Amino acid sequence: EYNEQSALKAKEKLLKVFIGDINHNLKELPDNYFDCIIFNDVLEHIVDPWKLLVALKTKLVNSGYIVSSIPNVRYYDNIKRLIINKDWEYTDKGILDKTHLRFFTQKSIMRLFEDTGYKVISLSGLEGGVSTRFPFKFAVLNWMTLKSLDDMRYMQFVTICKKS
Repeated sequence: EYNEQSALKAKEKLLKVFIGDINHNLKELPDNYFDCIIFNDVLEHIVDPWKLLVALKTKLVNSGYIVSSIPNVRYYDNIKRLIINKDWEYTDKGILDKTHLRFFTQKSIMRLFEDTGYKVISLSGLEGGVSTRFPFKFAVLNWMTLKSLDDMRYMQFVTICKKS
C-alpha cells in the first residue's frame, strides 16, 4: 500500500502489510507461495505493470491465479467526453483518475497478460453499480457498426489468468 495511513489501518486486520512501491517489496515475498494474487484497480497505477507481472510469476504456485479489475479507457462516456467536449480532463476518481499512469482497453488488457506469460481464463466487463446499457443513440451506433462498440459498455474489465 502506497498510502501510509491506509497501510496502518490495514495492519489492524491483516497479518502482513507492505508500505511503498511493490517493486521494492518483491524480495520480501516468498517464491512459489501464493495461490492467487489480486489486483483490484492497481495495475493502472504501476509505472511498469509488464515488469511487475513477469516478476510475480515466481511468487505464484504453478497452479496460481492472477485476478484483476482494470478501468476501460474506451468506456463510452469517456470517449463521448473526448469527442464531444474535445477534452481529456483528469479527475479525482474514475477512468481518468489523476493517479493513473497507464490506460487500458479490452484488447490491451488481454495483451498485457499474454505478453507477460499468462493465459487469460476469463476477461469480462464488470457489471454492478454502473449501468452496462448504452444510451439510445449509442446503442443505435453500436448496432450500425455490427456491435463493434460492445466493449465500450463497460467501465472496467475483470480478468482471471493462470501462469502459462
